[in-house]
Amino acid sequence: MRNTFHLPAALKAAGIASLLAASHLCAAETIKLGLSIPLSGSGANWGKGSEWLCGRAAEEIKAQGGVKVQGKVYDFECVGYDNKYNAAEGAKVAQALVARDGVKYVAGSIGTAPVRALQSLTERRNVLMFTSAWGTSIKGPNFPLTFSQMNSVNEISEPMIEYVMKLHPGVKTVALLNPNDATGQETEKVAKAAWEKNGVKVLVSDWYPRYVGTARWSPELLTTGLGEDWRFPAFQMYKPYPHCRVMHAPLDLLIDLVARHDIKVEEIESITSYGEGWAYELPCFTNRKLLLQHDAQFCFAHGLAVAAHRIPPGRQWQDEAVVFNPSVMALMNKVQLKTHPTYFQSISADILSRPSRVEIQARGQTFAAEKGFPKGMRSSDPGTYMTNDELAAKFRAFVDGLLPPATIEQVIDSVLNLERVEDFGAVMRLMVRTSA
Repeated sequence: MRNTFHLPAALKAAGIASLLAASHLCAAETIKLGLSIPLSGSGANWGKGSEWLCGRAAEEIKAQGGVKVQGKVYDFECVGYDNKYNAAEGAKVAQALVARDGVKYVAGSIGTAPVRALQSLTERRNVLMFTSAWGTSIKGPNFPLTFSQMNSVNEISEPMIEYVMKLHPGVKTVALLNPNDATGQETEKVAKAAWEKNGVKVLVSDWYPRYVGTARWSPELLTTGLGEDWRFPAFQMYKPYPHCRVMHAPLDLLIDLVARHDIKVEEIESITSYGEGWAYELPCFTNRKLLLQHDAQFCFAHGLAVAAHRIPPGRQWQDEAVVFNPSVMALMNKVQLKTHPTYFQSISADILSRPSRVEIQARGQTFAAEKGFPKGMRSSDPGTYMTNDELAAKFRAFVDGLLPPATIEQVIDSVLNLERVEDFGAVMRLMVRTSA
């Protein structure tokens, strides 16, 4: 399905002009128009067309004298980022457009998953957003600042199916095939209901993967030095904590602060964690309604609360008694998550950096610490490296009580001396539990 933006008409509409007039814009002569669009991957052709169209529209409007609002003349500047047609990149784009660039008007957005991530920010920050995404979950009265730019499956399905039935009245059954992504999943529900409403039975509804594609072909990135250079260790990351990697630097800081200042849980008034902006806005990480044990694994606030209780990192972090501990749950609600003020500048300078800061309010004081890289990765700070002894200690902690001590040491010795291992399958079989 091809997405088309009618930006010049939209910008000339009286409705937009009145919105601009009501927003009390400052004396700046240029209004930024944000674009969250796929410029690479499977939707790149839509995004590139949208980027070109926005730029062309801005040029035409400027050539015609701009837009006059309350006696002032404004031109437009298009600010677009690649959302790669997925939620994670969409969240990063949302932070870049709204939090960093201060965009107040999103002129175009494509892809249900990335638009959901953007919408979670635009609706809260009073940012007007236009979208061509088809998903039903982003439309309706709950999203008063979101406007559709084109007909979607909601408007197309029924009249299209009625037309098909007129041409082929004998149709009794159909099969549906949709992309296995947020757009396809929401489209399938609407299309299936429309077919069934017209008396047609849906025999099967299947999915195909949405692949990430690119026009670039650079095999030398893989083949140069093949068989000679061992690049893997330079990018290897280890996880000291049984929690989402995003939180490892804040966990480092919190654990150190609590231990160094001997801060008791009952003394803590609040914990504020500053970290990766893209993740601190996603509902899957900010959700605090824990229904199942594994919900805690990606709940940032819960992980900090567990760490503040000085529970050693290990399997016990996922024990039911720990996850739903009343003290942990209470402290979780005292945690605030904020984007680190230098996050975007830091990752632009060094893609491996993860600037983090933790502040603990306790005893009428603020205990704070900061770092640029989490433990477990290679960085400009040698202190972030995990030694062989630290990795072995982590393994022992996680399998303690599950494997015999002699087996644990045998596995560690084999992994640290791979050149002496003839069959690594034998090492793996050592870790198979024969009894509960």
